[in-house]
Amino acid sequence: RARQIGYGIEEEGLPRCGFESDNPFEEALEDTKKKGLGVAIALDKEKAQIFCRQFKKEEPFMHYAGIENEALRVVGKNAARILKHKPFILEE
Repeated sequence: RARQIGYGIEEEGLPRCGFESDNPFEEALEDTKKKGLGVAIALDKEKAQIFCRQFKKEEPFMHYAGIENEALRVVGKNAARILKHKPFILEE
C-alpha cells in the first residue's frame, strides 16, 4: 500500500522517503513541523491522511478512507502537488 503512494509521488517527479511507525498519524503531524518540505503522509489499513505545514493546522489537510491501489497513487500525487503548486486531483 505504501508503495502505491510512493509511485504517485514519483509520477509527479519528486523523490520519496518513508518509515514505519506505531502511530503514523502523530508522527506525520510532527514531521511537518521539522525542517524539510513540510508535507507528510500517514497510512494505516483503513485510511490515509496528508499533513502540511503550509496550512498551519493540527489536523490533516486531506483525508482518504477505504482506499484501493489506484486511489493510493492519487494520495501520493496530491502530496507532491502541494509542493509543486499544482491543482489537486479530486477524482480518478
